[in-house]
Amino acid sequence: MELFYNIVSPPSRSVLMLAKHLGIESELTMKSVNLRAGEHMTEDYVRMNPQHCVPTLLTEDGVAIWESNAILIYLAERFDNEEQVYSKDLAKRAQINQRLCFDLGTLYKNIRAYYGPLAMGRSKPSEDLLKQIDQSVGYLEGFLSKTKFVAADSLTIADFAVITSVTVASRGSDMACATDKMEAQIERYLTTYHDGQITELLNKPDEMLHASVGVSLTHLARNEPSLYDALTARPTLELAKWDRSLWQAQMSRVEGPYLSLEAGFQLKHNCHVRFTSMPTSSSQREHGAKKNKGTYPKLDQLGRLVEVSGTVVRMTRSPKFVEFKRDYVCNRCRLEFVVEALYAEKYVFVVPRACPNATETGCKGTPKQKNDQPLPDYCHSCQEIRIQKDAGHSNSANSIEVTLENDLVDSCLPGDRVRIIGTVELRSSPGIVGKQTELTLTLNANSLTKDGHTMNNNEKNFAADLCLVRTEWQGTVDEIGELAARDLLVQSICPEIHGMYPVKLAIVLALASCAQRDLGNTTVTRLSSHLLLVGDPGLAKSRLLRFAADVSSRSVFTTGTGCSAAGLTAAAVQEDGEWQLEAGALVIADGGICCIDEFSSMQKKDMASIHEAMEQQTISVAKAGIRCTLAARCTILAATNPKTPFSVTDHAGASVNIGVEGPLLSRFDLVLLLRDQYDPEWYMAVCDHILSLSVVDEAKADFQQISPDSCWPMDTLQRHFRAIQQIDPKFSEGAQTVLSK
Repeated sequence: MELFYNIVSPPSRSVLMLAKHLGIESELTMKSVNLRAGEHMTEDYVRMNPQHCVPTLLTEDGVAIWESNAILIYLAERFDNEEQVYSKDLAKRAQINQRLCFDLGTLYKNIRAYYGPLAMGRSKPSEDLLKQIDQSVGYLEGFLSKTKFVAADSLTIADFAVITSVTVASRGSDMACATDKMEAQIERYLTTYHDGQITELLNKPDEMLHASVGVSLTHLARNEPSLYDALTARPTLELAKWDRSLWQAQMSRVEGPYLSLEAGFQLKHNCHVRFTSMPTSSSQREHGAKKNKGTYPKLDQLGRLVEVSGTVVRMTRSPKFVEFKRDYVCNRCRLEFVVEALYAEKYVFVVPRACPNATETGCKGTPKQKNDQPLPDYCHSCQEIRIQKDAGHSNSANSIEVTLENDLVDSCLPGDRVRIIGTVELRSSPGIVGKQTELTLTLNANSLTKDGHTMNNNEKNFAADLCLVRTEWQGTVDEIGELAARDLLVQSICPEIHGMYPVKLAIVLALASCAQRDLGNTTVTRLSSHLLLVGDPGLAKSRLLRFAADVSSRSVFTTGTGCSAAGLTAAAVQEDGEWQLEAGALVIADGGICCIDEFSSMQKKDMASIHEAMEQQTISVAKAGIRCTLAARCTILAATNPKTPFSVTDHAGASVNIGVEGPLLSRFDLVLLLRDQYDPEWYMAVCDHILSLSVVDEAKADFQQISPDSCWPMDTLQRHFRAIQQIDPKFSEGAQTVLSK
């Protein structure tokens, strides 16, 4: 026999205790079910147990038995030959069955109703539920006053069921006390370090406004390590505590003798704590969230608090309002109760089919929705986005869906580079018989921070990189001179390609120009230089573009034959009946470079779509009811062959021969024509350079070429161009003199 169980489940523990008491553990094949990982929702498990609950017993005949009481009775009937725990006397057996029904329908039900929300980190239950627990315990004490055990003077299967329920209440009581102490500690932290933010929150006039207070996780880990440990170990539970503590902090602020509150201040019921700045070192806290910025969260990080960064590549058209609670009332006994929709089930309600009092009072009523319209307090705004990891030229498809709720909605646009802290969770639609249930790993966002359009977002790392770059550059200048240092930088661009100094210099200037300048009068000057390389085949144009994409910390590489207008700008896609906006290559490359090879292979209508992006560096979208303006502050590096091979050697009609029309050609700041002319000396120099890359070190001296070993390595180039994007250069007097002449 196979027993599917979860050790946290009280019904599972009652079956395990009975199996140990009867000495039949060897008869059972124990299989632990990870509920958080959704193992009880798999196709095989649902086929065995449509109610997908634990425990479940699978007999040798393939019969599945679920509900702990049924399993207890089955095991006792089969293995309790001496009638120790389940007498065959009808009167005694009826009393045991009555106690089992009492536990399931009254005692355990009331205990779970009160302590379940505490364990799940939801709002604190009402005191009415606590009174029902006291009443149930009174019934239990009445049973024990008549017999030594729950149902008889000896141990029965009813005792195994009741003892697990009682331990839940005992543990829940300790949990409630610990929760109160923890929330008091959180409240002290908020009032001590974030008093100004709480005051600002209170002074906002709209009481229904979703407001938030930002808390640095680095500061929290340093000053309150116990709170940080609890948050990273149980984020779902602790985040609810922080929100409740923020409400209590508001109450304390209002009731205290404070004079900084403005007239007309309002308590914010919809208040949230948003966490930022997760510590970079996982060793700071033993139980802290381990950061792995190389990859996005995997299944083994389910339920963990993580920080990810990336580019928003898709988002839903507009925020939608989601109902997460409903009031129901029984049409017969008039019992009122609340049903909650879970995030893991995409807020789809499981409508109750029977009255909750059916097992206790035998009520045969049918629950009906109390209100025809959703209550505002039971709804919140929701928006879904997809972020993609910044992977430079590799364009990795590694991405993850993120859910934004309440005040986080509309906080970003496609193409924005964001940093998100949230909880890793599994989501699935309600199961349909005969159809496979798909689980999606998502991130339930707690905070979202926009990093801007440049890639230097970590101030500490940027300061260190800038200092190192200045030191390296100054050391090179002192050693070989300023112009020679510039030549070394240019020669380090694609060093395996011989010569082509002007082309490499143009690429260097393009890589260093990814910035904008605000003139202060609502005018923004474009400082990025678009470059077009037009040349005969075989002149390494594609290789130069690939190298430029490698150097840039944010880049997209595509070809004219493999892209369209929607792929370059933005596309409106429909998923699950909902329109979403998906960012194109120019939007994803915001703040970096977009390399387009075989540029003239694009269709004319696709070429026309990038006019606005090249000049205004924005993309205006009006598709499927979506209207917005996206940023496309990137440098375009394009390469193409002439319309007719070797026609670049002719001096007439460059625009016609290139295959790019005048309006688009005028938007390129620099157009370089590369001609493959017959030159024996040049061919010999190229051959020597190629051989110098292949021979051993001793033979390199025979070739009069610059060795790639003397050039800057790739990591140095990347660090250099990443740092200089933040430098606002000034013309020296000598440079102004040269330009003026």
